[in-house]
Amino acid sequence: MMPVADRPARATRRATRRRGGVILPLPFVVLVAIALAGGCRTGWDHRSTLHQLYIPDESGQLVAASTVKELSSGQCLFRAVLGPFGLYDPVPEEVPVPDPAGLGRTTILELSGLLAGNPALTAFALPEFSELALKAPFELTRAQAVKALGTALDRQIPPLAPLRGATEESAERIGAAVRELIGRDAAEATGSEAPGTLGEERRRELVHGLATTDYRSIENTRPALKALGLVARFAAGEPESMRGVAEEGIYRLSRTLCRLTLLALLATEQSTVVRGAAAEAIGAAREDWAERALLDLLPAESDPGVIRKVYRSLAEYRTSAVARALIAAWKAQPNSLNATLARRALLEFTREDLGSALDAWENRLAELGYLAAPPPAPPRAPPVRAT
Repeated sequence: MMPVADRPARATRRATRRRGGVILPLPFVVLVAIALAGGCRTGWDHRSTLHQLYIPDESGQLVAASTVKELSSGQCLFRAVLGPFGLYDPVPEEVPVPDPAGLGRTTILELSGLLAGNPALTAFALPEFSELALKAPFELTRAQAVKALGTALDRQIPPLAPLRGATEESAERIGAAVRELIGRDAAEATGSEAPGTLGEERRRELVHGLATTDYRSIENTRPALKALGLVARFAAGEPESMRGVAEEGIYRLSRTLCRLTLLALLATEQSTVVRGAAAEAIGAAREDWAERALLDLLPAESDPGVIRKVYRSLAEYRTSAVARALIAAWKAQPNSLNATLARRALLEFTREDLGSALDAWENRLAELGYLAAPPPAPPRAPPVRAT
């Protein structure tokens, strides 16, 4: 009869033989399980797919590619397991794209979900979203890119205090600074190559200059943002102060790029689906420029679907200017959809439903201080050019 103490050992040996004689270390099993359950594609993989999927034609408009280079699921898995040890560096395979619109929307959504707490990836993803929002060949792809900008404004990019003494934007100065800092044009940067080698003092000067410029155009904001992203990704050996300036610059330029892109969309976009997504994204910004943009949309927009989203976004801004605009819209068309939507939005101000009598709402809003005389209007910023 076999001794009881030997039974576990015998069972272990039998299990080992069934696995082909290999006992898998527990950390290896856990890592494989995590990789299989959570997916192995990184944010940089998603960004690379988007960059390949939509390419500019001779006129500068984006068109869909028929193939992209991607890692297979097996390559992703081995990279996740062996890559950290320097034992595996896969080469992407070229794969056909039967549904570029679907792949674009899915990739944007997945990449958008990975930006929180990753300033370097944010610096490369948002320029991609910006370009797709303005130029992607499919309406729903543009709308998904706009939603990604709204998500970034809502909860991924921290708000920062306004700059004091910002440097005036100059395309020549910004382009020269980007090339000197990263050793190439920003259009050639994929995010995987380290920036150029410069002395610490000069790097600090260039990073600070790019981070503290008053950007007014999309075409200058995008390359500066990518350059700061490259610095942030390879900043492990940089002084903490340098990393801080680069990351703050990334978040500041990211909010600027979102603002410029969304305002450009409102000025040029014809699709009501995309315009509606832009109205929602602007509402998520919760900043003065966004409030002014929504108030300008209120009398100008005619599509019912977009109008609903404008009113819903305005409800996020409990200010006197919004309250007065909602009351004015209700008065102008008392039995219309606008009146119903204005009343719903005003519920965010009163926190109580006062019925269908406009006078009751006006009196209550006056009691709460929302109908005071308006302050002087701030100067308007110059119009944004869509690129």
